[in-house]
Amino acid sequence: MKKPVFIDELTLENKQLFEKVVKLDRDFEILNENDQCSHVLFLLSGEIEVYKISENGKVFRLYTIKEGESCVLNLSCVLSDNNYLAYAKALTDIECIMLPRTTFIEVFQLEECLRNYVFKLISTRLIEITSKVEGIVLESLETRLYKWLQEQETELIYITHEELANQLGSAREVISRQLKKWEREKKIKLYRGKIKLIDL
Repeated sequence: MKKPVFIDELTLENKQLFEKVVKLDRDFEILNENDQCSHVLFLLSGEIEVYKISENGKVFRLYTIKEGESCVLNLSCVLSDNNYLAYAKALTDIECIMLPRTTFIEVFQLEECLRNYVFKLISTRLIEITSKVEGIVLESLETRLYKWLQEQETELIYITHEELANQLGSAREVISRQLKKWEREKKIKLYRGKIKLIDL
């Protein structure tokens, strides 16, 4: 388990508020679009996917929450008293801290370390999402797909074409077409649920 870095800097009284660990199963739907945020989630172990769904059912992944992180949309929802703007689902079994909204706001007002954590997380995530949007607008799908595959730093990647399309904000058919082109060129080898990089 990885605690968010600010917890060790809290006063003893406030630190005790972050001691109760909640376990949730893989695929658990944590938040849906337009939900009210009654709690703030801090992830200790596992991964959470935050995504949007278009009117035609296309899924676009906004970001993945890792150990020691929180969801910036969840934080924004609580601090601005607005509804949640996306969907959040557990990608794995997870362990987390669920702090009630009123408790979080009280600690946020009192503890500079928590405020610094929130502002840094929002800044980092904003840069990440802006970069992703720029990539979609300015780079070809072939370039984005090539970069994503290279970033995995392994020659055998376990992912379906549908999941890969969601990662890149594209359609499965478009992803499959590009992958099959590279397979014909002997740059990759395609299997069910996995991709082997050969000479990409």
